[in-house]
Amino acid sequence: MALFAGGAALLFRRVQVARAALFGAAFLAALNPRMLVSDVGFQLSFFAVFGMAAHYPLLKKLLPWRIPLLRAFLLTFSATLWTAPLAAYRFGYFSPVGIFANLLAIPVFSLAMAAGIAFVISAGIPVLKGIAAFGASAAAEVYLRMVETASSFSWAGVNIGWMDHDRTAIAYIVLFASSLLSKGVRTQFFPCGGEHGEKH
Repeated sequence: MALFAGGAALLFRRVQVARAALFGAAFLAALNPRMLVSDVGFQLSFFAVFGMAAHYPLLKKLLPWRIPLLRAFLLTFSATLWTAPLAAYRFGYFSPVGIFANLLAIPVFSLAMAAGIAFVISAGIPVLKGIAAFGASAAAEVYLRMVETASSFSWAGVNIGWMDHDRTAIAYIVLFASSLLSKGVRTQFFPCGGEHGEKH
């Protein structure tokens, strides 16, 4: 999925994330068709990316306030909205605490990524390499503590044993149909009907 988005950027074209996610998933599935059925991680990753592309523009329009924390929450909520039916079907539970835990995880992941990049760049400088390694290790430790704390809440997981194949399919049909309320999403799948994406 990142491959298609990056290629579009290199061609100086506006990246249509939902469409890029579909093409990326199709490309990966062509390399390994079993991913569509057996790889839950692939399925969750696809729905998370597609959900952010499909529902975040709509939610952002409904709540237009330019508050970074609100935007981060809407992005996380969009991803959770699309991964929840599959998680409930595959694992029999839903984790509402994940929506809020991800808000705290975003800066931690950003720090870990920055430290990892610094570690690679400073490979020839022992002092800087040590500092970068410490930063990455500290970020990982903080993240693990966050996971342990979030999972300790009584409402961290809700059992949903009634989510079968048919209900899961209906849930995704409803989600996709509701995402078409956003003009930016509609034009990604039906480009002849209007402009290519919403203007920001």
